[in-house]
Amino acid sequence: MDTVKSLLLASPLDKVDAKVLLQFICQRHLGWTKEQLISNDQAQLPPELIKDWLNIQELRKQGHPVAYLTQTKSFYNIELLVNEHVLIPRPETELLVEQAISFIDHAFTTHQYTSEHLFRLMDMGTGSGSIILSIAEHFKSTNVYQLIDFVATDLSENALDVAKLNASTLGITPIKFFKSNWFNDLSGLGLVDLIISNPPYIANDDHHLREGDLRFEPQLALTDNQDGLSAYRTLANQGRLFLHAGGAMMVEHGYLQKGPIHDIFDQNGFHQISSLKDLSGHPRVTIAR
Repeated sequence: MDTVKSLLLASPLDKVDAKVLLQFICQRHLGWTKEQLISNDQAQLPPELIKDWLNIQELRKQGHPVAYLTQTKSFYNIELLVNEHVLIPRPETELLVEQAISFIDHAFTTHQYTSEHLFRLMDMGTGSGSIILSIAEHFKSTNVYQLIDFVATDLSENALDVAKLNASTLGITPIKFFKSNWFNDLSGLGLVDLIISNPPYIANDDHHLREGDLRFEPQLALTDNQDGLSAYRTLANQGRLFLHAGGAMMVEHGYLQKGPIHDIFDQNGFHQISSLKDLSGHPRVTIAR
């Protein structure tokens, strides 16, 4: 007899992965919650569910990411749709969200924003929309929400479709989406107060691109096919022309890239350049004015 208990015991998958995937299958077929998965762990499961389970188990054995198999990922304060067109949001990126929220909070204590003079935030290379949607969700219940102009860009039309669907699902309507290769198609946008980005920063010869989840994620969002720094050169060189005086750029990067990125910002006329460490103690986010 095939039950939740017997399937989990027989599964070759990591126990956490197996539980997440079986919960997903049981929810899809039977509408079960996590609690019902536990309380019904010895109930007979239908053949079509077992077939679906064996298929998804095999895909996971081949290395397909759990998030792509369930098409969902929790990030910061939201649940996101994710698929093969977007990066899977990772916990270290939450540092970028936290710092952007802090920057915006401070800006509203030192500047007077109105419906005619909005605070403009631009997320470049938005992917699933994880960063800007988390920020927008944070401010949605505050009195400054209507005074923030949310802008998100991506080169990938497929990624923008995912981000737009996530925005719609979350009820976050003010975001303006633009298909653009960095700043190339934003000439009429106007100036921005804060630019944030988690750009492709893995060098093309990095072995991690051929390991784990990265094998299945969009290479366009992972690597610049160069030294991992070309996106920062573009962001710094062109981004300064899009920033208000006193505006800032905030970027995520690899833990060994702090020095070169500080140099790039410095060479492009930025100042007050500083970096923040993630929970592992690695430099992860750099801010430049």
